[in-house]
Amino acid sequence: MTGPPDSHSPDSSDTGPGALRMDAQRYMHHLEDWDISEDEKHEFLTIIWNLMVGFVDLGFRPDASRLVQHFSEQAATKQTHPGADDVNYRQSPKST
Repeated sequence: MTGPPDSHSPDSSDTGPGALRMDAQRYMHHLEDWDISEDEKHEFLTIIWNLMVGFVDLGFRPDASRLVQHFSEQAATKQTHPGADDVNYRQSPKST
């Protein structure tokens, strides 16, 4: 079988998205009944793995537009409610 070695731990050279490597053997049993070669099964699993990693990256990686939106909302809150960030709400004790 060709392709990179599989492991669950990140490779020291991998630091970006998709740093975790797929263990194809862990998922091969799902493709036992498929009439394709081992290399094709490995390629299919790699494609699915990369798709999943891509969706996770999209969901959890802060991108510039989200950061700008967050800071814009904070600025708008300060303009409409000055000092809103600085208020520490402390519940007063109930009188009995």
